[in-house]
Amino acid sequence: LRAAPLATVTNPGLQLYSLRDDMEKDAQGTIAAVAKMGYKEIESYPGSKGFLWGMKPAEFRSFISGLGLAPAATHCGIEPDMQKVIDEAAAGGFKNLVVSWIAKEKRPDLNGFRRVADELNRYGEMARKAGLGFGYHNHDYPFIDMAGQVPFDVLVKNTDPRYVQFELDVFWVVEPGKDPIPYFEKYPGRITMT
Repeated sequence: LRAAPLATVTNPGLQLYSLRDDMEKDAQGTIAAVAKMGYKEIESYPGSKGFLWGMKPAEFRSFISGLGLAPAATHCGIEPDMQKVIDEAAAGGFKNLVVSWIAKEKRPDLNGFRRVADELNRYGEMARKAGLGFGYHNHDYPFIDMAGQVPFDVLVKNTDPRYVQFELDVFWVVEPGKDPIPYFEKYPGRITMT
């Protein structure tokens, strides 16, 4: 692996999933502790009480704002009612909605990844209309070769850059033996979150 150039972080953020045990015990207390540590942005995820942690969207937005935090993004799955998820994320003050898991039955082969790309395009357009950015967060499976191709490439090539961006989880690129740096070089402007 090659080292990426260093940059100054002006608004440090934290992915709340990294504190998942604490979030399940006391979400509001954990988020307050994150703010006290100096973090400025958070990325939520759908825990046992949802990505709003049992709060209504306006309540969540007020709580986060009162702590001096900005909700940069939240993860979600491909849900039966994506419009509801999009509406709640927008009302909760999030900037981005990021699909972080594709069920195995949706991706049995490269055509499955192409169908998922179509879904991501559709949901990305819906999110854009609600004022949200929209993206996909990888795990290892889109970087495991399939029929001589890398499924991640299929997702990028079959999604519309107006509607779908990518949050590259470098660990999950390296774990199956790939180098993440070429992906940043290969897809300039598509990987907007890391």
